[in-house]
Amino acid sequence: MLVTAAELSEFLKETGNATKLDAAIRVAEAAVAAFIGAQDLAERSVSETIPIPRDKSMVEVEGGPIVALSRLNVDGVDADLAEVNAGRWSIWYSKGFSKGSNVVADYTAGWTSTSVPEEVRAAILITAGVVWARPDLSISRATEADITYRYSQDIMTPAAKSLVRRWRRPR
Repeated sequence: MLVTAAELSEFLKETGNATKLDAAIRVAEAAVAAFIGAQDLAERSVSETIPIPRDKSMVEVEGGPIVALSRLNVDGVDADLAEVNAGRWSIWYSKGFSKGSNVVADYTAGWTSTSVPEEVRAAILITAGVVWARPDLSISRATEADITYRYSQDIMTPAAKSLVRRWRRPR
C-alpha cells in the first residue's frame, strides 16, 4: 500500500483498528487507480506490445502511468532513448512508428510509498477518509477487484478528483 494505517489515522485525527484502516486504504487506492485509468497504483514493471494501426509519432500505453521508460524496441531494434519522450500515458519517438510495426515498451509504472506524488497520496487519504466515515457504504466491504471507474465516481470527492486529474489516462 502507498499509504499506511498510521498515516490515515493521523489524517483522520483518530485512532482506529489497523485492519479496518488498511481495508479503507485498499479500497481508496483501488478507487483512485480506477479514476485515473490505471490497473494499479503500486510500482510494477511492465512490458507492453503496442499495436501500430497507422503511421504516427506517438503511441498510448495501457499499463501506465509511466514513471520511467527503460526500453523501446521497434521491429527488433532498441531505440536510442535520447530520441524518445515518455509521458504518463504515451511514448513519443522522433523517428516515428510505421503502420504494422512491432513495438515493445518496457517501463516502470506506478509508485512506492516513498515515491508516490503528494497529490496522489492526498487523494488516497481523502478517499480512505470517506470510506472510513461511511461504514454503511457497500463499497467499504468491496475488494479491490470490485472497484471500477463507476465506484470511484461514487466515493471520490471533487477535491480528491481534482488532485489527481492530471494523472488521468486520456480517454
